[in-house]
Order: sequence, then C-alpha cells, then structure tokens
Amino acid sequence: MDIDPRAADRVQIIVDIDAQAPISNKTLASLSLQGVTGLLYIDLERDRGDKPVMPLVPSQRYPVIRTVKSSFDILLSSLPDLLGQGANLAQRMSKVFNDENVAAVGATLDNLNRASAELPEILKEVHVLVADTKRALTPDRGRGEWSA
Repeated sequence: MDIDPRAADRVQIIVDIDAQAPISNKTLASLSLQGVTGLLYIDLERDRGDKPVMPLVPSQRYPVIRTVKSSFDILLSSLPDLLGQGANLAQRMSKVFNDENVAAVGATLDNLNRASAELPEILKEVHVLVADTKRALTPDRGRGEWSA
C-alpha cells in the first residue's frame, strides 16, 4: 500500500489475488470495516450499476480494479456535517436546559408532588359531596316528598 505518486489523494494497493477468483471488468473494489475491531479489508463485488464508480485510474504496472466509495468513505466524508449538527444540537440543548428552565421544571415537579399528596383527601371530600348531593336530590320514598 502506498500513496499514488500521480495524485496525493489516492492510494495504490497491490494485492495478490488467486488466479481462480472471478475477477472481470465488472468487479468493483471498496474498503469495508470488519466487525467491532474496525479492521479494514478490500471488498470485491460485482458492479450492479447501483453505485457511482470512481473514475478509472490508468495502470502503471498491474491491472487496475475499478473502485466505489465504501461505507467507510461515506462516513468519513460526512463527519464534518455530523459534527456541525452535533454542535448545533448541543447549543440548542444548552438553551433549553439553562438554569432558569431547570429551576422552573424543578418547581413544577414540586408543585405536582404537593398536589398529588393532597389528591387522596380531596377525592374523599368529593365522594362525600356527591353522596350528600344525591341524598338531597332523592325524593323521600315514604311520603312522596323531597327530603331536605
């Protein structure tokens, strides 16, 4: 593996491929990551026409296999955008979670806690009120009059 002397943004990789390997002008090469270790390997696949192929580089000594951008290349090229979006997100989060908002959320939670602690007693009083209202509105069955 070496830097291509014709272009510093290109790498030349010379590999020994078994003569029985099905390599043709339809074969594409790309770098791929292996598992969680992150080891790079050369992935050879058949051109299905669904990926943009890099311009063919003229051979200096050995046949050249055409290449496509790998998932690794795409990840690396998208890192600046991802970092920018991450910085933007961090800036927005710091606005949302400023000291004033954090204090307001804390106060709201305290109020909810107090209200929920008082809720059982309020429900008991509501039940008593409903029962009293029903009794007040129910006619006295024995005399056909409304009870008061």
